[in-house]
Amino acid sequence: MGDHEAMSNLHLQSLGEFSGGASADLSSQILTAHRAIASRYASIDRVALAAYDPLTDSLKTFVSSNLDGVRLDHYEARLNDVPSLKSLVNDRQIRVVDDIDDTFAVPTGHTSWLKSRDYRSSLTVPIFQGRDLA
Repeated sequence: MGDHEAMSNLHLQSLGEFSGGASADLSSQILTAHRAIASRYASIDRVALAAYDPLTDSLKTFVSSNLDGVRLDHYEARLNDVPSLKSLVNDRQIRVVDDIDDTFAVPTGHTSWLKSRDYRSSLTVPIFQGRDLA
């Protein structure tokens, strides 16, 4: 295992510990939170968390809950390759997308997957641990 991979695994492990335990427990927690949100807002079909690895500048799908059961597993992108997300991080802003089809005209792996699952809108909230993107 290389130094970058070891540090990446350590970062993901620390996220798991920070969230209260193993990834299976985190999956259960996100599912519980998703059900609670969906009980009030029935149109919320997906809740997902991505972890940021500062050594590789990578965002990686960490855990998700999808009502249709189809998950986007092992998705990864470099933050610097996604200017809209980089801007959210730099400005510490959230993003609401009301129409995914209109907003994301250029296909990427992530947006193509969202469109194929008929997701219509999106809310993105960067999560920080202190001053650093988590």
